Amino acid sequence: SNHDNELMSFLRRSENNIVLVLLNVSLENKLTINVRHEWLSGKFRNIFSNLEFEFTGECNFELQAGEYIVYEKLVK
Repeated sequence: SNHDNELMSFLRRSENNIVLVLLNVSLENKLTINVRHEWLSGKFRNIFSNLEFEFTGECNFELQAGEYIVYEKLVK
């Protein structure tokens, strides 16, 4: 991201459980971040909206001021 002081993202893994956390810690809207990682493949669920998304190892996200998003990988 070009917004290192305004956006934070991290992946956590415990065995097969994977969580992606994205945070816009600024007052700026429409900040974008590109996340690439081998763990970011498969079906994930937004824990707040329950919407499911298929990730392919690389995704772009746009966050509004103060917005945070958390995805968990759906394990079969």
